[in-house]
Amino acid sequence: HDPAPPPLPELSQVALLENPLDRPLQAIVVTDCGTGLVAGGLDGHLHLWSRREAASGGGGLGTTLQSAKQWSRQSSQPAGGGEVNSVALLGSTLACGCEDGSVALFRLHKDAGVFMLYSLLRLQHVPQLSSPSQVMCVA
Repeated sequence: HDPAPPPLPELSQVALLENPLDRPLQAIVVTDCGTGLVAGGLDGHLHLWSRREAASGGGGLGTTLQSAKQWSRQSSQPAGGGEVNSVALLGSTLACGCEDGSVALFRLHKDAGVFMLYSLLRLQHVPQLSSPSQVMCVA
């Protein structure tokens, strides 16, 4: 028989970014450079956080409680399709799966250390059944 798999490492909370919103976040994605974060939630908005690069010593999320203080919420904008169920990022293209069955595409751009979103396209899923469907995951 196969040997037992190695035990999983224990995870510990390093930092907590406060959510100033009154509705929960459901999806989160981190930029390749580790200094940007996009979250979507039940309020139907995409929320952008950025981390000060000078303080971070380059890329990466940071691994100390002190590093949480280097993150700040930059902006929010509506995704345009109801609740945000999922987000995925490939390069600078952000895909957002929405409650109404649509997938919204955005261009994520960084200028002077601040991330911004530009709307590119909205693809609408047309369900085959009489009941509405939701996009639950984009990858």
